[in-house]
Amino acid sequence: RKMEMMLKFKDQVDVDQVHRDLLLILAKVDRVPPSVRQKIHELLVSLACSNHNAEAAIRFLEAVKETWTPSESAYASVIRVCCERADTAKHALNLLDDFIVNNPNRLRLRTVQPLLYAFMHSRELRSFVDLWKCVLRSHPDLIKSAANSSIEPVEQLFVDVIKAFSEEIGSAEGSEMRFLMENLDEILIEMSETLLSISEKSANFLSSNVLHESCNIVNISSDGHCPISGKRLKLFSLTSSQRALVRTGLFELASGQGVQSREAMLSFLDWMRGTPEDFSVVVDGPNVAYSKQNFDTGCFSYHQIDLVVQQLREEGERVLVLLPFKYVQPVIPNHARHQGYNFSTAQHVVTPEETEIVERWNAEGCLKISPYGSNDDWYWMLSTVVDDIESVRVVTNDQMRDHRLALLDPRPFLRWKTTKIIRFDFSHAWETDKIVNGTIDVPRVTLIQPPLVSPEIQRSTDDEHLIWHFPIRSNVTEAEEEDREYHANPTEAACASTTLIRKTEEERWLCLKLALKKTSR
Repeated sequence: RKMEMMLKFKDQVDVDQVHRDLLLILAKVDRVPPSVRQKIHELLVSLACSNHNAEAAIRFLEAVKETWTPSESAYASVIRVCCERADTAKHALNLLDDFIVNNPNRLRLRTVQPLLYAFMHSRELRSFVDLWKCVLRSHPDLIKSAANSSIEPVEQLFVDVIKAFSEEIGSAEGSEMRFLMENLDEILIEMSETLLSISEKSANFLSSNVLHESCNIVNISSDGHCPISGKRLKLFSLTSSQRALVRTGLFELASGQGVQSREAMLSFLDWMRGTPEDFSVVVDGPNVAYSKQNFDTGCFSYHQIDLVVQQLREEGERVLVLLPFKYVQPVIPNHARHQGYNFSTAQHVVTPEETEIVERWNAEGCLKISPYGSNDDWYWMLSTVVDDIESVRVVTNDQMRDHRLALLDPRPFLRWKTTKIIRFDFSHAWETDKIVNGTIDVPRVTLIQPPLVSPEIQRSTDDEHLIWHFPIRSNVTEAEEEDREYHANPTEAACASTTLIRKTEEERWLCLKLALKKTSR
């Protein structure tokens, strides 16, 4: 406990004197538990690193190794402090080799990152490439694992790699230039499998610090045209194997609820494949029905679903409405959210007019009911990957925060979400009494079709340039804006659709254009 307190006053502590005092204390104590000895030595390592004392940190780490296997955090701390000085940097590489040999499954990005930065700062980019390839070859999921904890260190490394390599490319020639270009390209390809966009801060930094023919923030039009590179960005869809992976993931989720749940999902898949209707769009009924119903008399609105169905049909779509079993009963739950409302027990008695809407859908063959107790989200997600070819899209404003990790890695999940989701908005909520007495009009429906460009890092080339386009994410995410709008005015909460409408015109990207050959001046 005293040592832990010392870490709070590390600048006032002589770590070597602390070590000597500890040795005297330990010599007088008969029975010191091994776990306590290990903790003491690891705290000595931390104290030495906090004081930027590389020699002491190395010495204490070696003392730990005599009896125990040091933790990854202890290695990472010593490697970091060794990289701060040129005369101890060589020890960092030896420590990393030692850690990888003895702890092959415990390597983290933070363990190797100080060495990567040391090589970048000293412009030893060949050593950087060697280390990068060695580590990534033996630990291919290193970047992905780091991003799952926090995307910021991954993005910072990404930005610093671009800056370091671009500066050297600017002065290199011949084989050296080709080496730098090829390896920068490979590193960006590898990192962009996990990092899908960059922040405004990163974009501003790169546009100000990378001196090349072009590294500029640009507005990409809705059809994907870049005014700087002249390239038209692409829309990427899921591959057949990725669609199969989504199906497998959904069946695994259903299996967690029991055999009956999995069989029901398989039955739905067979029905979708065998139905002669050939639906082009599935409507996520509850998501549409509850949109903007966050007021005192708000409830599940069959009328709002019907408005979306009619709008889709006017646009030539073949529509299937998906409803959970509980919403085709005479009395249904009311999960409309507003202040002071207990939606866990609230109910809504379905009116004759609402019953007529449901019966009409059923008669038209455009209604499918998910079984009692099942997760209806899984069904509309499955409907988008019924076959190994492009299939239906879904009308929903669901942000799908609960489903991504169970189904796909970030990039293919983004591609699925980008190509399969039709967002929607209503001018205002459906309120039957006010519409009947003429106080308000029937709501207008806005459908936001999937974009023509995939909002992910994209690579292209022409005869003279290597071109990268990086989408810039705003400081406020769709989810944050949805929450902010809800708390500001629950009645007008738009389930993120307001944000999406604002995003349909133009998107801000960073365009990096690197010359493949030196041009004569």
